[in-house]
Amino acid sequence: MPRMDALAAGSRRLLAGIRQGNAGLTLLGALVAAYGLIRRLDGPRQELIYSGTVRRGQSIEIAVTRPGGQRTR
Repeated sequence: MPRMDALAAGSRRLLAGIRQGNAGLTLLGALVAAYGLIRRLDGPRQELIYSGTVRRGQSIEIAVTRPGGQRTR
């Protein structure tokens, strides 16, 4: 199920409230738009990319590269 774009929905409500002269709708739109902007600027969330079991004596190595980068080792 796709997530709602809070910034777009809040902007629509904000502008509709301004056009109608409805202070409550304008305030609601501004709050939802601010929430959407904060969420958008927050950056990417954590994402599980691998899951496995490490047994006694085994080790794992984790390397982080820039997006599109290539591991050199």
